[in-house]
Amino acid sequence: MTDTKELKGVLVTGASRGIGYELARLAADDGYNPVLVSRTEEDLLEVKDILEEEFDVQGKIITGDLSEPDTPDRIFKEIENSNYRIDLLVNNAGRGQMGEFTETDWETDREMMHLNMDAVIHLTKLFLPGMKGRGEGGIINVSSLAAFQPGPLMALYHASKAFVQSFSESLAEEIENQGINVTALSPGPVDTGFLIKGNSPPPEESDRSISLDPEYVAEAGYRGLKAGKRIVIPGKLTSIAPQLIRFLPRKLVTKFVKKLNDYRLE
Repeated sequence: MTDTKELKGVLVTGASRGIGYELARLAADDGYNPVLVSRTEEDLLEVKDILEEEFDVQGKIITGDLSEPDTPDRIFKEIENSNYRIDLLVNNAGRGQMGEFTETDWETDREMMHLNMDAVIHLTKLFLPGMKGRGEGGIINVSSLAAFQPGPLMALYHASKAFVQSFSESLAEEIENQGINVTALSPGPVDTGFLIKGNSPPPEESDRSISLDPEYVAEAGYRGLKAGKRIVIPGKLTSIAPQLIRFLPRKLVTKFVKKLNDYRLE
């Protein structure tokens, strides 16, 4: 380590675009030095330059594929050997896959589960002890409105987000009163470059009329974290959806989601 000055940092996965990029901006504006993680170095360098110029922070990039099991350990070791101190962890990277369970590719299924679940748990396991030792910190886990109901034809994606949702709420209770907030950010459709494999329509053909702006979603999540909210569901209409679902028969909800996803696959 050449510079002994400790830097208050935010680690953001999937930081090159969409919700991750917007959360990195909000954190940088709040004085956090961004550690940006994604698979593409060129995109990360561009984001790093933008944030450094606009917010007078010191950025760091780490390229890596979080669907690979050894990537979280590599990220942690690289930060440990630097002068960054991670006080805010944003687990944003994720992906989806559409199609019947028996027809989807296992390798893609495996990668999605590692990315959506294992990487979230592993990074939290690595960085939370430091926050506990300092008595302060924050974690934003980007979940989804999909976490609140089963999703036929996107079965593993819905299940993975239900996992993240449950984990986030449980962890928030475990570390209550330790100076660390944990927030599950659970938006509905967002106008981003979120990757869904399968037969879903390309972005230029998708109906974005009901999609939320990623800047709006990120701001809602960041404000929610600061306020100590455990769940943030951006948007007035989408925020009431989980409450309505509770009063409907599960089979009816599941059939409705199947019809919706079936329509998207056509």
